[in-house]
Amino acid sequence: MCIRDRYQRRVHGILAIMLAQYLFIVACFFSISYQTIGVWLPPPEKLDVDTAKCIIRQPPKFIIVRAYTSDGKMDPNANETILAAERAGFEDIDVSISPCLACDPAEQAIQILKAINNMAYGKILINIDVPGWKEDVAENQKFLETLIGEILKAEEKAGIICTKFLFEKVFGASYSKFSTLPLVYVKVGSDPTFSDYVAFGGWKSPYAKYYMTGVRACKMKWEATYKSQTTILDLLQLH
Repeated sequence: MCIRDRYQRRVHGILAIMLAQYLFIVACFFSISYQTIGVWLPPPEKLDVDTAKCIIRQPPKFIIVRAYTSDGKMDPNANETILAAERAGFEDIDVSISPCLACDPAEQAIQILKAINNMAYGKILINIDVPGWKEDVAENQKFLETLIGEILKAEEKAGIICTKFLFEKVFGASYSKFSTLPLVYVKVGSDPTFSDYVAFGGWKSPYAKYYMTGVRACKMKWEATYKSQTTILDLLQLH
């Protein structure tokens, strides 16, 4: 083989490596920006189909709809918002509830399940950041266990939204009964990664992260949530 041929093969090899590295970087970028950002709708935002279609064309590909408020009432916009998201093409829809601590936990779970029956949603995420928790962590644990137990008894999926600080204050630092359920941890003003996650409640890794509030797009305000990064294989399967 002549020197020129060896040189060309070497150059081609270097270019192939550079191209592979470039595709890896591009794939990682799009797996974050295209696939893993979601919307958490604050009250009293109501989503219609046109707005949902606008949002799904943006980075968000999943949505969390608030369905129940801490004063013991269903959000009147919840079902319409879930339906609009489904019609717009969202396949990943969760609902969040802010429990009423002055209400019976089992009764409110039944109320919620009845109100969103036949709606297309994946999980009921319980937002712990509500006023009124007791000083007695055992009482707080019992309330949460009753609420989640009723949801699971109905064969629905449940998860928890909270900060490390609040969870340990309300339920105790050693409490880990629901570590097998999905965790959405809260760190507003941070980046869409899990690099700042510090384990608590028995969760070795989170399901998602609520990281930014007050995002405005598609003529409405929403809050940004991040899910675990897709792999390059997942990305390639999308195309």
